[in-house]
Amino acid sequence: MGNDRLYKSLSEKINLLFGIHLKKGDWKSMENSLLRTAKLLNRKQSIEDISGWLLKPALSEEEYHALATNLTIGETYFFREITGLTLLAEEIIPEIRKSNRKTLNIWSAGCSSGEEPYSIAIFLKENLPDISKWDIKIMATDLNNEALSKAKRAVYRPWSFRGLREDLLKKYFIRHDKILELKPEIKSMVHFSNLNLVKGDFPYSHDSANGYDVIFCRNVLMYFSQPVIKQITEKFYQSLSSEGYMIISQTELSVDIFNLFKRFKFKDGFFFRKGALNNHLKPSAKKNNVLEVPLSKTRAIKKPIRHVKKTTALPGMDKPAPAKKKDRINSLTIMESFSASDFQECIRLFESRNPEGGIGEEEKFCVAKSYANLGNNEKAGRLMKELIAKNSTNPQFYYFYASVLSEEGLWQEAEQNLVKALYLKPDFLPARFNRFLALKKLNNVKSATKEGDNLLSDISTYDNNDLLPDMEGMTAGSLREMIDLMQ
Repeated sequence: MGNDRLYKSLSEKINLLFGIHLKKGDWKSMENSLLRTAKLLNRKQSIEDISGWLLKPALSEEEYHALATNLTIGETYFFREITGLTLLAEEIIPEIRKSNRKTLNIWSAGCSSGEEPYSIAIFLKENLPDISKWDIKIMATDLNNEALSKAKRAVYRPWSFRGLREDLLKKYFIRHDKILELKPEIKSMVHFSNLNLVKGDFPYSHDSANGYDVIFCRNVLMYFSQPVIKQITEKFYQSLSSEGYMIISQTELSVDIFNLFKRFKFKDGFFFRKGALNNHLKPSAKKNNVLEVPLSKTRAIKKPIRHVKKTTALPGMDKPAPAKKKDRINSLTIMESFSASDFQECIRLFESRNPEGGIGEEEKFCVAKSYANLGNNEKAGRLMKELIAKNSTNPQFYYFYASVLSEEGLWQEAEQNLVKALYLKPDFLPARFNRFLALKKLNNVKSATKEGDNLLSDISTYDNNDLLPDMEGMTAGSLREMIDLMQ
């Protein structure tokens, strides 16, 4: 791929500007991002021309923000990783009440298009009966101005709501055809601003008296190099109140990086705190500390069912798509609806098709995933059983069916399907990891230990900083540490 020395120089400049760590295997993706940046800037789209302005000592503000837009692409959705919010409701807020104050200062760092801070706001509305008597500040920051613009508009497509209860959708969103707009009462609770975590000045730095009670920074640190992560976490530490909480993704746990903090276990996750722990929040033990994680709550098995390509931020309200005639319903329109994240339309097309008309495996799989995304696990499971009956050699079918079963608490059946997926694809890391978790849930200590050892063996050739295939951004080091904590 061209001149290695040039690509190395470009990756080093990006690391200097944003702290993003790009290894040689990431250079093709970097090249695509740079070409998009050049197009956005109306510049010549060749790496040689791009290097001419990118490698100069100082970039213009326009160049800097164009790079940030195309290099920092976040994919998120409402109420992702719910355990951190549960910690907020069950431990943090009651603790603040005991201190005879009703103030809450929260920071969502790396907020992307706003789903996380708005989830926090909705969660507080639902779980704080006397919220009108509280002084609540939620600040949300990101490097990507395009994402921040979308966050401020607060207009979202169905893919942002997978798994969100219908009653919350009706209560806090206004529907405009196929998109939903957040109501003003929630929008007004969040303040957005641009911040570079690597070079920017953190709010309340060195001011514990007025620092944040809670900092959420989830699925962000994985993109940085280890020295930069260390630098960022130290600044987070300084920005927290004297006993503030740090909530990160469960894929980013690291004792070494968060060594300033005290780590503790809460329900199915591990978290960090700046000050003394409550008596009932026990510091995590390195061994013999079984972490009970339902399959449905893990990143690996609950990951987005398809990869969503980045789209431009919504300019406003999209025009309704033209209605499709029923006599033109076919497998292609089912696939188009799923690709557009319109799961309801995908299901409508499937259910209203001619009963005598055939439907392919791929289309039926999309329908099953649409049912699951809308919470109808019964119909999703039924379709998966039909697919497996016709094709028993597809590991993805068993893996996804296991996720549906786990949602219903059917751990034994989920584990059995993961075994079948691994028989067909022994190097299928998400299936192996989730079988390990299922065995933990089933209290099968011997088999879980063996599966954990197998998983460690499977990733033995990866360095700690390497991203693992199909594991949604989890590094080998994070997975090793998680298994060690759970063994």
